[in-house]
Amino acid sequence: MSLKDLGYKPRRNSEDFILDDTLRIELEEARAEHIAQRKMEARLDQGLGSKLPELQKRIDEAETAAREAAVSFVCQAIPRYELEDLFNEHPPTSEQLEEWKTQDKNNPLIVIEPPRFNYDTILPYLFAKSVIEPEASVDEWVEMYESGDWSDAIWTRLWILVWDKTNKGVTTLPTLGIGSAKTPASDPVSPTQ
Repeated sequence: MSLKDLGYKPRRNSEDFILDDTLRIELEEARAEHIAQRKMEARLDQGLGSKLPELQKRIDEAETAAREAAVSFVCQAIPRYELEDLFNEHPPTSEQLEEWKTQDKNNPLIVIEPPRFNYDTILPYLFAKSVIEPEASVDEWVEMYESGDWSDAIWTRLWILVWDKTNKGVTTLPTLGIGSAKTPASDPVSPTQ
């Protein structure tokens, strides 16, 4: 077998999105009401006649409606050279670099590496290259992003799916499952050796 015969299958991920906020809110409210009722009925002074079956039925109906209306987004990791091209086409702004320089490096919630791209401009282009279902052109992604029709919550979930779960690993070296156990070669040499 030669090197060119080895097949590579890029990472794929998918997630269902409820793009109908009315259905999403109905489901969230049904779940919250069920939790509140369960807590109330757990108290010792609660009488007979639980409302939980009725509330569970409401959750089930809301989940069914949400599932039927959900849109499945399927994305596939793009080659690292295409990512590099995108990074070069959408470099971080001087303001983003300045903000990175002034952030508190002692805060464990802050990323230490400088930004590699401009998050504000790269999104629709990255999505156009990575999202394979539903099909859309670069122009469609740009138009949708710039129109403001979708909430920031949807864009954030798409970002997590496309970047964090699918493409981020393309830019880092694989660990090959070697774990983090120390080996003699990785331990510092002591002065007595």
